[in-house]
Amino acid sequence: MSRDERVLHLVRYLRQVMDHLDLPEAFIAEVDRLLAQGPEAAPALEELLARHPLTKAWMRKALWPKAIRYRPLPGEPASPPARGYCCPVAGCPAPPYIPFQAGEPIPPCPLHRAPLEPCAAPNR
Repeated sequence: MSRDERVLHLVRYLRQVMDHLDLPEAFIAEVDRLLAQGPEAAPALEELLARHPLTKAWMRKALWPKAIRYRPLPGEPASPPARGYCCPVAGCPAPPYIPFQAGEPIPPCPLHRAPLEPCAAPNR
């Protein structure tokens, strides 16, 4: 996955909970406008999210985690069942995070900043 694809994937996930965060309406409207432009807007989205402390901190953790990266074993790959990652805080409105590909680092909850935990993935 390219960096631009990863940024778009993360911003689409974060956008689902932006209404619950203390963000200006104009900021959210600009995110929506850039998301509508597609992959070519990924650098602008990353720059925009770096301007606000809440989104900057979340994107930094999501893009550059300190976790050890997954490296598949050689041979024929097996498709694991889909797995989602949920916030451990009861009643959190954030949807489960579904990784785009195997080995992708899992971001923290955008609302509580708690590490997401494995949970049943919703049907896609």
